[in-house]
Amino acid sequence: MPLLARVVLILLLAINAALAAPDGEKQIGLIGEGRYEELANQYESLLQAPKASAADLHGLCYAYHKIKNYERLSLCLDRLEQRIQQGDKEGRLFGADDLTPYAAILRSESANELGDYMRAISEAGRALDWYDREREGTQVEIDSLAALVLALSRVGDQAAAREYVKRLEKVSTGGWFSNDFKTAKSLALARSYLALGAYEQAYKALSGDFLFEASALLDRLFSGAVLTGENLWLWQDLPRQYMLGKALLESGHTEEASRRLNALAASPHIRQNGEIYWQLLYDLGRLSKRAGDLAKAANYFQSAVEVIEQHRQHIDTEVNKIGFAADRQVVYADLVDALFRLGRYPEMLEYVERAKARALVDLLARKWRAAPPEKLEKTAVEQFSRISRLEEQSRRQMQSRNAPANDSSGAVKQARQALFQTDPMFASLIAIYGVDAGRIRQGLRSDETLLEYFARGDDLYVLVVDRDGVQAVKLDGDGLTGLVGNFRRAVAARAPDVEAMARRLYDRLLRPVEGTLRQRLTLVPHGPLHYLSFAALHDGHAWLMEKHSLRVLPSADVDALLRARPERAVGATLILANPDTGVAANDLQHADVEARGIAGLLPNARVLSRRAASETALRAQAGSASYIHLASHGKFRSAEPLKSFLLLAPDAANDGVLSVDDIYGLRLDADLVALSACDTGLGQGSPGDDLVGFVRGFFYSGARSLLASYWSVDDAATAELMQSFYANLGRLGKAEALRQAQREVAQTRPAPYYWAAFYLAGLGE
Repeated sequence: MPLLARVVLILLLAINAALAAPDGEKQIGLIGEGRYEELANQYESLLQAPKASAADLHGLCYAYHKIKNYERLSLCLDRLEQRIQQGDKEGRLFGADDLTPYAAILRSESANELGDYMRAISEAGRALDWYDREREGTQVEIDSLAALVLALSRVGDQAAAREYVKRLEKVSTGGWFSNDFKTAKSLALARSYLALGAYEQAYKALSGDFLFEASALLDRLFSGAVLTGENLWLWQDLPRQYMLGKALLESGHTEEASRRLNALAASPHIRQNGEIYWQLLYDLGRLSKRAGDLAKAANYFQSAVEVIEQHRQHIDTEVNKIGFAADRQVVYADLVDALFRLGRYPEMLEYVERAKARALVDLLARKWRAAPPEKLEKTAVEQFSRISRLEEQSRRQMQSRNAPANDSSGAVKQARQALFQTDPMFASLIAIYGVDAGRIRQGLRSDETLLEYFARGDDLYVLVVDRDGVQAVKLDGDGLTGLVGNFRRAVAARAPDVEAMARRLYDRLLRPVEGTLRQRLTLVPHGPLHYLSFAALHDGHAWLMEKHSLRVLPSADVDALLRARPERAVGATLILANPDTGVAANDLQHADVEARGIAGLLPNARVLSRRAASETALRAQAGSASYIHLASHGKFRSAEPLKSFLLLAPDAANDGVLSVDDIYGLRLDADLVALSACDTGLGQGSPGDDLVGFVRGFFYSGARSLLASYWSVDDAATAELMQSFYANLGRLGKAEALRQAQREVAQTRPAPYYWAAFYLAGLGE
């Protein structure tokens, strides 16, 4: 808008802020001042108001987007689009006559942040199509083009991204002295250039917007100092200042970047801008690291992690949680590296555990807020509800403009500890209490070493934990994903070079810590190591399983929780074998033989096969069994981890598809669940995430240990291994029984394909 008109608008906004402004104008004032948390708190009742206007809902949705409350944003956008479909389309922000494309843009921008780039492309394309059809709303064209550039750059389509940048560069913003959309365009171009790594261009796009600087000066002269003391253009100024600092940092102008970013950090408003705050803290940490102050860098990285984890609580799907965490793993990785360099290994262990996205369990936490599982004690439900309220209060206080920089969260910590005392496994699963390196260490046996791996790109660390302390070693992670994949394929093909490949992996993963290894090994994998059978690694003299008993944990802190469960007297054994699924291809030829062979080795064994091996039978009888053996097919669904399933026989009561979600609803008290099925130990591995699959489901339902497989196994070899395992189980612990069974099978079937598929998760005794 012309400069004089902008002066008038600044004065009007200042007067409205000083007086009792109407709701619509008040919303605009709060947004202009960057007071998004305050706006969200004041207007959250609109989500339940049947007659809330589209204009008011748009302002509320915009606030949720800025503070990164993704769950509320999704609900708000649903309500907004409902009002638009009812004919209420007019908005106030950006001078919108039709809010249809603005809802799509907000969905696209949030999808970009959650790592759902195809959804981001689809929604931004929908908004751009609207603009091309209606030919109005320059802000729509600008924002949809910027969202498309970001999403396309993230999926690697740089050519298409650059084409949209060219169009964005040509967007008309009015005359030379007009500022209708100049600032919006400069911000969008800067975001686009940063996404493409064109840092100098990003800086030029922002620094060339001199009319914004003039407007900011007028704001300070006419409104800030005179009437309100607030900057009415912070909603644009904060991201602008951050991107200027970011462009300087990435292009090597460290001193100027430091000056700008530190000044921005001193702003009392910065905490309310969720999309900037964690990035600002992270970049300040990077600057400190470059300056050689690792301790200060670690403090900044830790603060960034706290903000990220606050945001993650408000994401509504497990897929989005994975995407959100994957995009921010660099913060955890740099923090882990700083703590490693500082020699602060116990802290390093705690943040390695926290670095896991834990998408599945976060989803369950959200689900349980609405409907806690029946098996939870009433006290645990009440404590969980109290924690949720306290965390929300703490979040709002942290984002308040007047909150101190180091807010105390003592009440939240006390409530978390109380829940942990009531139901430690539930507390672990919903990831609401802190990881304690001391508790992990004290739970290990005197002859046991725990190895926890952390992988990020070519960086690979291993934490060596035993009763004596925590140490860490940096390993060679170059090309690790390819090595593990090639090894798995070689094992499946029974290739002649399997042993040589097993040696190379041993040299990478275990040789540097070989002198610290005790007889019992507990492994906490990460990244590609989730798919590696450590038992099949070779030190040049023997397979690893010949020297060590092995067990695997999804995270180190789960061990103490499993041990905390009271032991019970050995009860019955329930065996479900070769269920009749109605599909001949699912029949397991050797499963019946396997079932009969192990039934005589276990107490009070009951064998159910074919039609009797039903989901209904499992639900009815599994609760009283000490040992549960399931010889059936398993299938993992990467897009919907909770819908991964085991196939059992269907009947009138149940369809026979036992999903991970169903498993969480079982009531077990089992010392061991054995899944003699295909790929039951696998799941969806993603950056930072612990493996999402069957393991935690069975742990939560009441199993202390789980026997699962890395690959589709030979029926006959599996039957032989299982019989040997159960025969040894009576006199040995579970981990040692599996080791002896693998050794026995290896005598007649030496290829690792036949004996290395199965692993033990959970307790090894």
